[in-house]
Amino acid sequence: MKQILFFLLLQLTATIAFPQQKNRSQTVNYEAANWKLWHLDRPQDIALAPPPDAGVTKEEVEKIKQCLKTLDEKKLADIRYWDAGAPAYRWNQVGNRVIPWENIDVVLRMPMAWMNLAIYDATVLAWKEKVKYKRARPASVEPSILSVISAPGTYSYPCEHSVTSSAAAYVLAYFLPAKADSIIALARAAAQSRVDAGVQFPSDMQAGWKLGEQVAKQIIDKAKNDGSAKVYNGPVNKDPKKWTGNYMLG
Repeated sequence: MKQILFFLLLQLTATIAFPQQKNRSQTVNYEAANWKLWHLDRPQDIALAPPPDAGVTKEEVEKIKQCLKTLDEKKLADIRYWDAGAPAYRWNQVGNRVIPWENIDVVLRMPMAWMNLAIYDATVLAWKEKVKYKRARPASVEPSILSVISAPGTYSYPCEHSVTSSAAAYVLAYFLPAKADSIIALARAAAQSRVDAGVQFPSDMQAGWKLGEQVAKQIIDKAKNDGSAKVYNGPVNKDPKKWTGNYMLG
């Protein structure tokens, strides 16, 4: 029961708190890099290579410029959609939309809570990497890049939206295998929107995706051992006036 209450509290906190971190005019605070991880047993197994060198970065600048030149209404809509709040904001909406709430077997496993655990731990690790590598945003490297949204004041590597999208999508895909392909595709679109907008390098997106995926794998390993697969072999109530477990209420 304590674990259930903890997960419910975590889910509620995530859906309320994450969207509030939107004010980009505030002084950047990297305190999140020192936050305690919630659920990872082996964070030391998760690491990113350094960002690309100046030569590759120059090539990436040209790719970003090309993305900006080829923006259409669909891409602009995606950019605005995923930029509406903090990275976790839309994923809590997506989770609520794709979870089959009528399926009690899925709901009782609390996929939204597991998803937010992955998002949180992946975000903390992402901030550690940001502080470690201190990569500037594309417009700071090449002033001619005019992003279509306001770039966050934080370091660029890895991409925070890509980290969140990957972590969230892989966890949701585990719980909802029939929807896995569409969920992962949506996450890819969310990550790509940051490059299309001109606020992240392609390698920021790729590194964020890798980090989020690695975190999700460890969280999924935890979820596999949540006890939901255990078969109850105890006594069954025989009183006809009481629920025996042979039918669903409602």
